[in-house]
Amino acid sequence: MSYRKPALAVLLTCSLAHAGLLATTKINMEDCIIVPGQPTVFQCSVALKLSLAWGEDKPGETVEFYYDGRLVGRAITDKNGTATLVANVTPGKAKTFKARVVRRAARDVWGEGRVFYFDPHKTIIAVDMDETVSRTNYSDLFIADLDRHSAPIEGAAAVLTRLSKDYHIIYTSARPRFLNDKTREWLAEHGFPAGPVANALKFEACLAQAKYKSGICRALRARFPNLLIGIGDKRADEQAYGENNMLAIILERNKNKPYGEHCVVFERWSEIERFFETQKPRLSDPTVLASLIRENPNLRPVLMTPPPTELAQRPENRPLADSTRTARPAISALSQ
Repeated sequence: MSYRKPALAVLLTCSLAHAGLLATTKINMEDCIIVPGQPTVFQCSVALKLSLAWGEDKPGETVEFYYDGRLVGRAITDKNGTATLVANVTPGKAKTFKARVVRRAARDVWGEGRVFYFDPHKTIIAVDMDETVSRTNYSDLFIADLDRHSAPIEGAAAVLTRLSKDYHIIYTSARPRFLNDKTREWLAEHGFPAGPVANALKFEACLAQAKYKSGICRALRARFPNLLIGIGDKRADEQAYGENNMLAIILERNKNKPYGEHCVVFERWSEIERFFETQKPRLSDPTVLASLIRENPNLRPVLMTPPPTELAQRPENRPLADSTRTARPAISALSQ
């Protein structure tokens, strides 16, 4: 089916949109992450929308943010139409927060975003979307109202669901932010564990994925230092995670495709799951993993060897030293 329109119709539509006769003001809510003892970022964007992918950012709009039934504060949208409020809040039980665009000459516009509570002692994993968890149908993703034809990659949902018990998961992507809701709906529909979605600002990110993914990870790591692992499928992911001192786990079926030594590479999600099981003492503790990354630029040789088991580390299971020999100290998980 063709979506082309005559040039005159396009010009007329653009004129009507800019005149405000066809467009409506929309709020795009970003997911909120609350960590005890850390400032919380509330964020949304405001645009004059004509269609899913077509809109005009609205700078200079006043936005109020509400959490747990209370006004947290106000922010003004920047040149990209983004309102950002950094505030100290007491973690509650609310699963959502609200934002209101305050308008003088028109009705106020409300939006509702999701809230996630992160444990400061858990490692955070960034998970790419396209070709990592989704075999994406791009025409469906960008054009259709719902993403019905993108199929989940085998094993991804089940493995991430099990990992979500010991790790926090953030879905990161170079997808533009107008796809936030479609991304959330697709993840929920296909049984993926709930987690914040962090997409890029605009469509141009799709054309320079390494740059924009690296920027997303940099911004997230500045707020959440426990973001230490990234799972992706391409060189853009390898580069983005490497530039931000993260362990890169790459899903790659081409065994002959080379990747840097800061990556571990697997063909299937089942292999990624076994890796996390074997390396749990190193990966699930962010303090241990951060030290491992800091001390070993080449992570693959280190992480492709199993760490000592907890049983072997217990004093009652270590051999007793006799009077003629000095007991050998237990091997550290970081020394292998």
